[in-house]
Amino acid sequence: MEELSLSRFVLLNESLFSWIGDIKNLVFLTLEYGDFSRTSNSWIGNLIKLEALVILNSFFSAPIPPEIGKLKNLKILSLNNCSLSGNIPAWIANLKQLSYVNLSTNNLSGKVLLVTFLKRLDFTE
Repeated sequence: MEELSLSRFVLLNESLFSWIGDIKNLVFLTLEYGDFSRTSNSWIGNLIKLEALVILNSFFSAPIPPEIGKLKNLKILSLNNCSLSGNIPAWIANLKQLSYVNLSTNNLSGKVLLVTFLKRLDFTE
């Protein structure tokens, strides 16, 4: 499986997130209207072939998961309206394949490092 989209998954538990993390050939992942506040996000770091991570209208109530920094093939990172808080992590600049980042409608702060390889960067509300 290369592409997975889930929406309105309030009842997902840790075992389902582990299952997603075990999909080694996953290239495109879209998750909408989910609650990540009661689960570990370690599964994200297992998705080493992932090129697009799109999480929309979800609930983290935490900083951007550092496990995303392990996704060296990531081209698209969209974490729009996810109740994220804290500083924008410096490791985003280490994801050299990134061409699009959307972190809008969150409670993030801090400086954004100039990342010259990005084609689009969106922090608007």
